[in-house]
Order: sequence, then C-alpha cells, then structure tokens
Amino acid sequence: MNILFAFLLLMKLTAAAQDSSSAVVVEDMLGSFDDAASLSIAPNGIAFVADKHSSKIYSLSFHNQQIRSFGGSGWGEYAFDTPVDVTATFLLELFVVDRNNRRVQQFDRTLNFVQSYDENLDARTIGKFLPQSAAISRAGNLFILELDGKRILKLNGRKQIEKIFGIISDGKGRLQMPIDLSITDANQVFVLDDYTVKMYDEYGNYISSVLLKKDTKWKTLSTFSNGFLVTSPQEILLFSNENTLLSTLQMQNFFGMNSEERFVDAALVDTKLYVLTQHHLYRCSIQP
Repeated sequence: MNILFAFLLLMKLTAAAQDSSSAVVVEDMLGSFDDAASLSIAPNGIAFVADKHSSKIYSLSFHNQQIRSFGGSGWGEYAFDTPVDVTATFLLELFVVDRNNRRVQQFDRTLNFVQSYDENLDARTIGKFLPQSAAISRAGNLFILELDGKRILKLNGRKQIEKIFGIISDGKGRLQMPIDLSITDANQVFVLDDYTVKMYDEYGNYISSVLLKKDTKWKTLSTFSNGFLVTSPQEILLFSNENTLLSTLQMQNFFGMNSEERFVDAALVDTKLYVLTQHHLYRCSIQP
C-alpha cells in the first residue's frame, strides 16, 4: 500500500469509527463454497479460500471473474482433510494448514507441491502436532500456530525449528485458547487468543495485548500495512498500528450483502475490504 492510499484509508476508517451511519458497499461477489474457513489475498490480487467441507483450495480473480480450485479429500500431496487456514506469501507461495492430516503443505507460485511440515520436523521437540494457522515473515521465517501444545513454532529459512513460544514460561505471552495467527510487514507476530490479540516480536518475545469483547466468538485475525482486523460472525473490528479501534463493522453497515450471511474472515488490501462468509467472497469499499 503506498503512502497516499495509507493516509486516505486511515482518515476514512477514523471517520467511520466516529460515524454510526458509515456504510460498507459491496462492489462484487465471487464463489460458491460449502464451508469456507480462511481467506488470503496474494500480492498479485488473487484471493485464496480454504473450504473445510470440500477440502479444496479456491483461487479467485475479481479482475477476470475467474474461479479455480484444487485439492479434495485425501492424504496425498495435493489433497486435504479439513483445511482450516491458507496463506499466500509476498513471494506468491501458498501455505495450507491441513488440520486433520496434521500438516502444513507448501506450494510454489504455480501451485506445484514443494513440501509438507509435520511432526517429523523434529519428533523429539514437537511431539503431537495439530496445526491451526501458519504465516511466513518477510525475513523468510515460517510461524505455525499449534493447538495441542498451545504454542507457536518458528522455523528459520532452512525450515529448522528455531524457537517455540507462547508457552507457560512466557508469562503474559502464554497462549490460553489460540485461534489464528498473522505476521505484519515489520515481522511482528499477532495471535488471536480467545478474546485477546497478543503481539510478539520476530524473535518470539511478548510485546503487548489488546482485549476484545469477552461475549463474542472471535474467529479470525489478519494484518494490513497500518493495523489489524479481527472477525466474528457478527462484526469486523479494525485497529490501527497503535492498537486504537478505528471501526466496528456490523451486518447493518453492509449494503449489497444478504443479511443472513455470517462473517468468517476478512482482509484489507489498499482501499478494499474483502469479506469471506461461509458461502461467498465479497469485495467491498468503506464509505463513511
């Protein structure tokens, strides 16, 4: 995102936070998913969606209205069993968290299989392995959120385990009910942990937390150049880099979306808000 876009977006979101009449206008809709779980927008504008029920990964282009998919149920290199997270990197690689197969699959920019990450990375260190989310930093480190041990595994460029954090010895940084993970452009690690967003530096050192509403079922977290957002079935919260709440977007703020839809995931790219529901992907603009 360039500096002008960033400034205009910040002004727009700040206005939206102060104006309950702000609207989110649906510009386009793509996809027909069975049970979508995760969204990631690649730097080239291609959107990737993981569908848990069909065990497929969809690539969608709003530019030419093209939808493709690969995968399906199974345990081979191009198959999945309940994919719960998908991440497109700045190098256009793709990482898929294949939960019931207990692995993370990596694909190159043309979607050729590269390798899998599972308990065989280091059997003595990892033990039981139940990945929930994964993201790669611009420094080339892979971070995997692992549920069984409620921890984050940091793998270096050689794909060796360099650090394990979020564990009991990390004090305030200990994870309780981890849900999702995202990496900022500055290589900071953000984790959605129950009703808290916890932040760590690239070395796994705990920085701070942001508390969310306790009575809400938060589902996903994503970062953008000027902040981060968290999604629940009923609302999307947008925060600045200073952890200030910029905007609360609820279903009544959306024009052009079926009111029966429920939010699953969201991403902010330049001035566009991409919203994933169980069955569709929407591209929207925020209109304060």
